[in-house]
Amino acid sequence: MPEAQPPERDTQAARLRSYETLIDVSRMLLGSASLEELFERVTSELRRLVGYDALTIYGVDDMRGLVMPLHSVDMWADEIMASPLCIGEGLTGWAIEHCTPENLPAAHNDPRIQVVPGTPSDEREALVVVPLVVRDRPIGALNAYRLGEFTAFSDAEFDL
Repeated sequence: MPEAQPPERDTQAARLRSYETLIDVSRMLLGSASLEELFERVTSELRRLVGYDALTIYGVDDMRGLVMPLHSVDMWADEIMASPLCIGEGLTGWAIEHCTPENLPAAHNDPRIQVVPGTPSDEREALVVVPLVVRDRPIGALNAYRLGEFTAFSDAEFDL
């Protein structure tokens, strides 16, 4: 019978596998033919690595000072795609403005949350917002959601 690994080695091995997957994803993303193909690959690989119920990718339009939804995998995708926000507005705009990622196990309780028009205002969810930054300049954000009252992203998933 194989000897059981101490829990810390199991954690290190899992983290190493995750990092190796991220390197593979990076290589794959560099070979994407179109922006839509890139978004599809990001959403599928992130679902495999972390798991989520909904995901939206935003881009910054500096000229207009807006955060534009670019891609959404969500039952409310049409509403999300029709709802740009101002930089600094809502949690996504705040995270972009401050270049600060957020991991909220109960996002519906955060005062920075702004409900997208046409979507439920009482939806319980965990939310991770990761600003996308190039050369110290925010270019967008990636939002991943888990639906339900007692859902959350672990610290390890957030770090990944």
